[in-house]
Amino acid sequence: MIRAILVDDELPSLKTLEWQLHKYCHDVEIIAACGSAAEGIDAITNNKPDVVFLDIEMPRMNGFDMLEKLKPIGFIVIFITAYDKFAIRAFRCSALDYLLKPVDKVDLEEAVEKIKKYHGQNHQNQDDRIELLLDQVKYLQQDQPVHKIALTTLDSYVFVDVSEIIHCASERNYTRVYLKGGKNIVVAKTLKLVEELISSRNFFRTHHSYLINLNNIKKMTKEDGGYIVMNNDAVVPLSRGKREDFFSLFSKL
Repeated sequence: MIRAILVDDELPSLKTLEWQLHKYCHDVEIIAACGSAAEGIDAITNNKPDVVFLDIEMPRMNGFDMLEKLKPIGFIVIFITAYDKFAIRAFRCSALDYLLKPVDKVDLEEAVEKIKKYHGQNHQNQDDRIELLLDQVKYLQQDQPVHKIALTTLDSYVFVDVSEIIHCASERNYTRVYLKGGKNIVVAKTLKLVEELISSRNFFRTHHSYLINLNNIKKMTKEDGGYIVMNNDAVVPLSRGKREDFFSLFSKL
């Protein structure tokens, strides 16, 4: 049985989630339902849950501040939030799961299945991702580009400094990320999503299938319609429609 604590300052949302878990997720035992972050900290400290369903937007102390006080975490966290582009980008950078309000039954059941998969395992990997999440929140609150992301592979999470990325190439629903030192990683995300996660003035979409780090360009050649050579000697096409934007951006560096 998975021991769970719910933390949400909105009583209707808290009661609804409690009802959904009782009705649809019989492997989950709710040991506490808390209406504030302060109550949640006490319940978690005293009961050592397996999972915490945590609302982000709470008065006085939000979910992120609450986690800062609980480090090291040592339990699975499923974040619950109303749609917020800023928060969701932080979750995606950190490869952490979240549920949108109002919580959908199917999404909840899928989240519980993931919990069952990792129940009883070492939580260090998730603690690392939560630490990354909290860092991303600080960067995004200051309107700063993200410095590190968690790349989701088929069997693990790889934490990468964005500055280490040379370029990314689309492979249909996957993206191959090329890093300094000759390593490359295939991630289970489209190039469009990767671009959203690491968007900053240092990255540029040269072609529908390529995203490059402008700080890792070796040269641009006009032969064969024009292409870019990266520091790892990879040859990246520059589409005709992107040339003007490319040179305009590059002149500002």
